Amino acid sequence: MISIRITGAGGHGIVFAARVLGSAFTKRGFNVAMRISYSPAQRGGWSRADIVISSEEAIWNPIADELDVLIVTTQERYDAEVRDVRHGGYVIYESEVVKPRDIEGVEQIPIEAFKLAEMVAGSRIFGNSVLIGFFASASGLIPLSLLEEVMRELGVKALDSNLKALRVGFERGLSVKIHLRI
Repeated sequence: MISIRITGAGGHGIVFAARVLGSAFTKRGFNVAMRISYSPAQRGGWSRADIVISSEEAIWNPIADELDVLIVTTQERYDAEVRDVRHGGYVIYESEVVKPRDIEGVEQIPIEAFKLAEMVAGSRIFGNSVLIGFFASASGLIPLSLLEEVMRELGVKALDSNLKALRVGFERGLSVKIHLRI
């Protein structure tokens, strides 16, 4: 079983990213449970999605006590969530805005998701798709073709731009190895 938390500011596409990853893992035959939470703020709030994936048993509680992977797009959420990453876990962070601190036993991996999204898709709003592709590639758990299929099936808005961002993230993730076993 593995647990992934994606978190950042409202408007960063956190829920979208979780839906794409959760659907892809389900299509691969894994049991998946998700929990979405938001801050109560109307503006300037945060959102968080926990995804728990298992190859064997059904998942009755999508709340992860310890995270295998934290994917984070803001400093505020990094500071609030990084303590939940288990020893041997990973943090994938938006390097333009997050300044990580040294944490023994946690590998922290930077990516300029917003900048890459702007370069290939014309807007920083597609940074979430860069992060999805990066995680999938680095972990080796989800092939690019499956992510593309899921995006098409979900009826994603601005599909072409999302696919461009997804592909550049996947490409960048090929040089990184995240070791996870489900």
